[in-house]
Amino acid sequence: MAKEQKQRAQTKKKENPEMKAKRKSDAASFAEAANELGEVVRESSALDDERIRERAYTIWIEEGQPHGRDLEHWLRARNELDQRAA
Repeated sequence: MAKEQKQRAQTKKKENPEMKAKRKSDAASFAEAANELGEVVRESSALDDERIRERAYTIWIEEGQPHGRDLEHWLRARNELDQRAA
């Protein structure tokens, strides 16, 4: 039994550097993919914000430039753009 444990330990030692390298490689690939996805989301979000901002401004102009209704205009613009996208 002790002989089997010793063989397993040696096998683990042999596999361990390869497995570590594989895990590091997988982790690096995952991190790279996550960074790319984050960049896509940020770009998309920035574009969406710009579209919402433009539509909210148009709504504000159409309604005679009232004060204190910016949130209402923003939400209405976002809702309109969401409905168009669906």
